[in-house]
Amino acid sequence: MEHSWPRARLGEGLSALVRKTGLRRNIPHIPHIDEPPDAPPSERDNEQLHEWLDTAAAWLGVEAQALSLPHPELYGFLKASGPAIVRVSDDAFLVVVSATRRGLRVLDEDSRVHTLTQKSVGQALQKNIEEGVAGEVDALLEGVSLSRRGRARAHMIEERLHDETFEDIWLLRAPPGTSVAEDVRHAGIPRLLAAFATAYFIEYGLFVASWWLLGRGALRGQIDASWLAAWALLFITMLPFRMVATWYEGRVAVAAGALLKRRLLIGAMRLDPDETRKDGAGSHMARVLESEAVESLAMSGGLLSAAGFLQLAICGVVLALGSGGIAHVLLLALTVILFMLVAWRYFQKRSRWTSTRFRLSQDLIERMVGHRTRLAQLSPSERHEREDLSLAGYVEDAQAADRVYSFLFHVARVWFPIGFLGLAPAFISGQASLGRLAVALGGVILAARALDQLATGFADLLDAGIAWQRIAPLFHAASREPTRGDPSVLSLARRSKEPRRGRPLLDVSELTYRYAGRSEPAIRATSFRVSSGDQVLLTSPSGGGKSTVVSLLNGLRRPTSGTLLFEGVDPMSLGAEAWTRRVATAPQFHENHVFTEVFAFNLLMGRRWPPTKSDWEEAVTVCEELGLGPLLRRMPGGMNQLIGDTGWQLSHGERSRLYLARALLQGGALVLLDESFGALDPDNLRKALMCARKRAESLIVIAHP
Repeated sequence: MEHSWPRARLGEGLSALVRKTGLRRNIPHIPHIDEPPDAPPSERDNEQLHEWLDTAAAWLGVEAQALSLPHPELYGFLKASGPAIVRVSDDAFLVVVSATRRGLRVLDEDSRVHTLTQKSVGQALQKNIEEGVAGEVDALLEGVSLSRRGRARAHMIEERLHDETFEDIWLLRAPPGTSVAEDVRHAGIPRLLAAFATAYFIEYGLFVASWWLLGRGALRGQIDASWLAAWALLFITMLPFRMVATWYEGRVAVAAGALLKRRLLIGAMRLDPDETRKDGAGSHMARVLESEAVESLAMSGGLLSAAGFLQLAICGVVLALGSGGIAHVLLLALTVILFMLVAWRYFQKRSRWTSTRFRLSQDLIERMVGHRTRLAQLSPSERHEREDLSLAGYVEDAQAADRVYSFLFHVARVWFPIGFLGLAPAFISGQASLGRLAVALGGVILAARALDQLATGFADLLDAGIAWQRIAPLFHAASREPTRGDPSVLSLARRSKEPRRGRPLLDVSELTYRYAGRSEPAIRATSFRVSSGDQVLLTSPSGGGKSTVVSLLNGLRRPTSGTLLFEGVDPMSLGAEAWTRRVATAPQFHENHVFTEVFAFNLLMGRRWPPTKSDWEEAVTVCEELGLGPLLRRMPGGMNQLIGDTGWQLSHGERSRLYLARALLQGGALVLLDESFGALDPDNLRKALMCARKRAESLIVIAHP
């Protein structure tokens, strides 16, 4: 296809696309794909291409999201795609900058932008899969007249291709782990804030001007139809700007909320396992709840506070022009200072209440998880003793915070007597004109309105700030750079479809790991080698560091010292995702999980989702080999049966075999099984061992002696 890039120059095309779209400023060099461009396509080749693109995109500092696009959604995607990489044939890739009404804007090999119609690109993508069914359709339509054949052929091909998917499409986007400033810029928040501030400032200026005009006319005794018409015109002109400001306020809230949730999600995924375990499930649940508070309160409180301070600034100018002059402005400033002092006191009380609530959440989760243990071990009179004490402290802290919150509004409303007091000298002396007295009175009323709005908004903003303190570790964890890998070394770690037995696979040399806060290492100077085809049993007493070794081998933890190589490549060079594809793990039972999803998803989540036909068939075969066939036939939905906490309940042994199947189906060159057979009866243990030894290319089994 015209303006496409060959496979061998795909790295250059990817770099040019990132540079053109501004997703990243400093673009490192991407080495070319080392296979010849005319290499025959195969399933393994496609897997390597996907892996290379993921690693190359990460190397550039962007994300490449592989899409599985249903055939009916193809043209809808083409109307809104970009930036993207689209494979149109075995050795032709389109580098898509963006989509417009005219078509797709693509880069050629000279980095010039051209526009291709969606129809031409869609036909190129459909060509390969249409060729498989076109012959059958033509045979069926052999006796149909030529005048009707074209339309009938198109409809029949469309129907036959309805369930087909397009796999070779990658959307590029800035990763959530970039700097906050970059994320804010890509979300367009500065532009939205500027538009909101402009519309709000114009709206408030028209509001003040309308009442200034009405007041001036009243004081001069010139109120007539023309003055009222001018006032109404200003007031009506204000309404569109209010609508625009409200609309931009909503857009800012949506954009900022999406950005916050995205960073919190990726931050949670990038937390160190030890951090997650240390904080406890209850604290993490409380953080999730606090994220909702930050999203809602920060937006409403932040914008209300900004508007309130803007109004106070305008009120200061109005008061300075009034009869009270600078003295009146100083009284307003003193009221604002008093308000800020009370707000700080509220912040302290609210922070203490939030800490108490966090502890209650943690205790609640622990008691829910350990409910059966409490029923068995504690007498009824002792089960709720701690809860009563905790709730009493919670109520006391909440009442203290509520009292200060109420006082915050009283301080805002005390401005009225203070403001009128500032008018007294000019009013008593009689030296000020009626006009300046009216201006000062209007300034007092506007300032009271602004302070009342500020009290509501600032309290919400303080609550959001307190909530932010709790979720900040998750937010900042998103900036931790994962090991991206080097695209140029991927070929060193690629393995052929039929691996040679005995070749070095995993080399561990002088590996040492020390947990944070501990003086003695859990693993000290450990060395061993695993070759392709090896089946290794690793044993030690409880607490001997077996599971720590597993977490080092699968990349969840980084060693304190020592060397870890897979096919001669270290984890930093290979990258976290590529390492995980090669080293599949079934963690210990208490660290594994059944997701509330269909049974097939729980099996194939580490391999590919949605699955191909061959993935599905292999999953069923593995289940039969592990003795899960009766379970599949017993569940009404079979492989599509919903399981998990709210679905079909699996037994302990069924879960263990599901975890084992999940690791084997991942297709890694090395499979780590951490005490995966402890819950199995002798018959199922024999089946599981046979299946693992048959299907794992290389195997390390962790078990007690």
